[in-house]
Amino acid sequence: MPRLAFIPAMLLWPLLHATCVAQTAAPSFVNDVEPVLTRLGCNQGSCHGKGAGQNGFRLSLRGYAPEWDHAWITHEFKSRRINPTAPEQSLLLAKPTGRAPHEGGVLMKQGGRAYQVLLSWIQAGAPGVRKDDSALRRVEILPIGRVLRVGETQQLVAKAEFSDGQVKDVTWVTQFYANDASVAEVSADGVVKVLRPGETAVRAHFMGQVAVALVTAPHETPVHAALFTAKNNFIDAHVFRKLGDLRIEPSEPCADEHFIRRIYLDTIGVLPTPAEVRAFLADKAADRRSSWTSGRCSSPTWCRTARSVTMTCAAARACVGCTSGCASKWRGIGRGTKWSATC
Repeated sequence: MPRLAFIPAMLLWPLLHATCVAQTAAPSFVNDVEPVLTRLGCNQGSCHGKGAGQNGFRLSLRGYAPEWDHAWITHEFKSRRINPTAPEQSLLLAKPTGRAPHEGGVLMKQGGRAYQVLLSWIQAGAPGVRKDDSALRRVEILPIGRVLRVGETQQLVAKAEFSDGQVKDVTWVTQFYANDASVAEVSADGVVKVLRPGETAVRAHFMGQVAVALVTAPHETPVHAALFTAKNNFIDAHVFRKLGDLRIEPSEPCADEHFIRRIYLDTIGVLPTPAEVRAFLADKAADRRSSWTSGRCSSPTWCRTARSVTMTCAAARACVGCTSGCASKWRGIGRGTKWSATC
């Protein structure tokens, strides 16, 4: 009798094993399904990611609340968006493939990679957020920097490192953006094409993290190195290095009339008076530009202007002569610093 009871168990084992494998291989809602919805634009502010949703269907903006998204997809309106008995007929697949009316149009191909992820997830029972879901550690974009000529292209690769040690190529599900689309454009698949000389950053967005690659397209005409030798300060060294990389000649020093106007507007936000302009032009000291700049940066007006226009901490440290101590306060920005009424 025990021997006979063992036979059905042996027959059921392949089915039980296949079920366990299917459950193990089920796509993660957090790490697989949410990135697909983000890549397709479903959870953007212009679509279902807005506060009220779109046409009765809402998602958290860019997938910031996967628990809510799973509940809305699988349970809202009597679970009409997924069909466990016939996964291919699910509205979650029919609408973005164009098999059902969809205001957003066709977003993916039937049988494509995004389609297969969503289909496999539904076939596995549409599992939700799991405690053992690995967390995203960082996103990397390769190559980080590339020098190209006008008309050349470069395929970017986005990789994601997770807390369980896995490193995945997520290029196909990453969103790419060019900071300056007039210099270079980037396709949805991460192919960069240079349009004109210049430099721009290309951003890769994946699961709330961003990686950046720099694309540089120098001008064709070389620039003589002697033009970069006259440096006034350490900032010039960085500026000249970048101009050299782009093959752009540095500008000639501006006229005194322009300089006095610039330092007043850039430091204290007002134009110089006629008397101040005449005094500056009459000053014959070799370091007059430096001394006049320091003078503007040591005035209380500079402190008030620096506070109001949200300047960087590094720039505000130039306010070394301010008696109201605003330079030290600028160093504390971001750590709960409270400003006094006078500075």
